[in-house]
Amino acid sequence: MFEFRKVRCSSYLKKVNDGRCLECDEKYGFIEEVRYIGEGDDVPDKCECIGALEFLKTYYKRVDAQFEGMFVGTKTVVVDAYLWGDIDYQPDGSERICIGRHINTRIECGVVYYANNRKRYVPLVDIETL
Repeated sequence: MFEFRKVRCSSYLKKVNDGRCLECDEKYGFIEEVRYIGEGDDVPDKCECIGALEFLKTYYKRVDAQFEGMFVGTKTVVVDAYLWGDIDYQPDGSERICIGRHINTRIECGVVYYANNRKRYVPLVDIETL
C-alpha cells in the first residue's frame, strides 16, 4: 500500500478511558458474580448473566487533526464492543459464568509515526500520500 512513504492525515483515533468494565468475583478459580462498572445513564444496575448485549464500551474516538508522518503498516482497530456475561453449562451438569466481548465497530487503520517513537492509528480514508 503506502509502506514507508510520507503521508498527510486529516484525523486519527485517540484511546478513550471511559472507566467501563466488567468486575468479576472469583472463588476457587471460578467466576461467581459479574458486575457492570462505569458511569452513565445506560449502565445497567446488575448483570443477569444471560448474554445480553447491553453494555457498550468505547475504546477509541475519532479526532480531527492535520499532521504529516511516515506510514509503516496497517492494523484493524476495535472502536467499540459490547461486554457480556453468560452462564455456561458444563457436560457434568454444573454451571460456570463466562465473560466476553462482541465487537460492534472496527476500522481498518494505518499506523503512522508522526514524531520520534510516537504513532497514531489513522483511518485509511483519511490518509493521502505526499
